[in-house]
Amino acid sequence: MTVANDGNDNGYRDLILPMAHHDPLVQRAVMVVSALHLGTQQTQLRHQAEMGRAAILARLREDVMRGSVQDVLNVSTWVTLIILLVGETVTGSSEFVHLFSMLCSLMSLQNGHPLVSHDLSRFLDYQKRMYVDPSNEVSF
Repeated sequence: MTVANDGNDNGYRDLILPMAHHDPLVQRAVMVVSALHLGTQQTQLRHQAEMGRAAILARLREDVMRGSVQDVLNVSTWVTLIILLVGETVTGSSEFVHLFSMLCSLMSLQNGHPLVSHDLSRFLDYQKRMYVDPSNEVSF
């Protein structure tokens, strides 16, 4: 994944993509956001990407409705929401508000309990702060 300011510390390349290799939900989110991005120029991908995003959101909502904290409060959900939010900022979709609300709910449930390794936790915290307080000056 190439980004505008790609340096030695690219959490998407170094943390998220390896996670996507082993986590089906994260993998699907990466594929959906990639297809959404490509769909701006290749319209045939756009519909499939939107269906994929809808399926991910449906799964996350089902997890919440089941009420199992373990199904919701986990690194897979956290990373998936961050990836989908990145996609929404690229495409300007109306799903941003729903995803942001889900991220805020997850943040409130986390209640200070670390979910992941230090590096991934730092990266996710930085990503979270970009959406919660865009004026926040955080260095990663």
